[in-house]
Amino acid sequence: MTGSSPWDHEGEKSMKEAVVLIRKGPYGEASAAEGFRVVMTLPAMGISTTVVALEDGVFCLLRGGDGRRVGWRESLYEAFAQCSDYDARLLVHTPSLVERGIEKQDLVACEGWLEEEGLRELLRRASVLLAF
Repeated sequence: MTGSSPWDHEGEKSMKEAVVLIRKGPYGEASAAEGFRVVMTLPAMGISTTVVALEDGVFCLLRGGDGRRVGWRESLYEAFAQCSDYDARLLVHTPSLVERGIEKQDLVACEGWLEEEGLRELLRRASVLLAF
């Protein structure tokens, strides 16, 4: 192995970026919580990680949600608010907010907002896509 990432191989380009799509809401199943567990792990492996909340995944970022009711140790919005602590960028798909009547100020702090073209460009650049 030649680089800092365990995914580097001799003569191969190293992984540039993993994009984790959080598409499911915080309640009813464990997908969003499992996605967050992945977000905690990838940067520790030296993989540049971007998290995108879209579709019903934007509900995971609403302030005041209580994940303890479904067995999560804390609210998912508090967990996702810590993305930068794990060296992961948190972005939000703006059209998903509009479709659900959610205002930006109702969410935890994120690093940016994505329109459709920005999302497409991010997905084109990504070496790995993981959807939850």
